[in-house]
Amino acid sequence: MVFARRGWISRLRPAWLLAVPLAVLAVLATSTVTAPGPVAARAAAPYAVTQVQALPVPAMLRWHRTPPPLAAGLRRQVVRFRVGGLLREYVEVSAVHPHGPQALVLVLHGRRQSAWRAEATQHWDAVARAGLAVVVYGAGWAGSWDAGSCCGKAARQQVDDVGYLTSVVHRVEATHLIDRQRVDLAGFSNGGMMAYRFACARADLVSAVAVVAGSLQVSDCHPARPISVLDVQGDRDPVVPFRGSRFSWFAGSPITSIPQSLAPWRRVDRGTREVVRLLGVPGLRHDWPTERNADLDATALIWRFFRSHPLVVA
Repeated sequence: MVFARRGWISRLRPAWLLAVPLAVLAVLATSTVTAPGPVAARAAAPYAVTQVQALPVPAMLRWHRTPPPLAAGLRRQVVRFRVGGLLREYVEVSAVHPHGPQALVLVLHGRRQSAWRAEATQHWDAVARAGLAVVVYGAGWAGSWDAGSCCGKAARQQVDDVGYLTSVVHRVEATHLIDRQRVDLAGFSNGGMMAYRFACARADLVSAVAVVAGSLQVSDCHPARPISVLDVQGDRDPVVPFRGSRFSWFAGSPITSIPQSLAPWRRVDRGTREVVRLLGVPGLRHDWPTERNADLDATALIWRFFRSHPLVVA
C-alpha cells in the first residue's frame, strides 16, 4: 500500500528526491512514439498499436511505460485516436477465441496511475481470457480524470472524458460482438469518480457500475434510466472518507460522502429490479481490495455483481 512506503521515502536524502524526478523528466522530454517497421513490429512487445505517428509520448505511457505480461489465449492492443482535440488512448484485452457475444468491462484507473497499472494490479485479464468479456483499460489525461470537481490536470483543463468514454464504447462495439445488456464500468479512486460521472451523463450506454474508494463529484446527476451500482469502501480511507470531507488535498475540493454519492441511484432505481449495494471493508485504507490487503478479491466480487445484474429491458 502507498501509506506503508512513507517512512521509507522520508529517510531518503533530499538530493535523491530531487535527482530522481529530474532524471525522469529528462527522459520524457526526448521520448517519442514512432511507427515500427514490419520486422520490428513482429519482435516488439505482445500488443498492437493502431494509428501510430511521430507524436509526443501519450499520457498513459508517461505515467506507466511497461505493459504487464500477457497470458496465452489473449490479444492486447493499444488504440489511439483523437477526441475533443486531444490524442487519447485505451488498452483493449480480449480472448483470441471468444464464446459468442461478450460483455464489455471498462476499467478506470486512479489518479497518477495508468491503464497498465490497472491491468497489472486488478487482474481483469482473467475475465477476458475466459472469453466472457472484452476488457478495456481507459487512460486518463495526464494520469487523471475530469470527474467534476476532481481531479488533477484533467479537471483543471475540463477535459471531455465523458466524450472520450462514449467514443471508446462505440469503437469497441464496432469491432467486437458486444452484448449491449452487459456494458459495465469499474473505477478506482478518481477513476471511480469518473465512473459515477459517466453513468450520470450516459446511463443509456451503461448496464452496471462498480466504484472502489470513489465518490460522486458532480452536483447535477440525473441518470436517464436505472442501473445497478456497487460501491466498495474501506472504513479507514483517509482520501475518500465514508462521511466525506469539507476539503480534500487530493481533490482540491470537498469530497462527497458515500451515502450522498449513492442517493441519485437509489432514487432512480426505486421500484425497479436494479440494485444499489454498499460494501464496507474493515481496516482498508485507500486501496483496491485484494486477498492480501483485505481478505477480499474485489475484481472477482465485482465481476460476479456485473454478471448477476445485466441491464433489464422492459
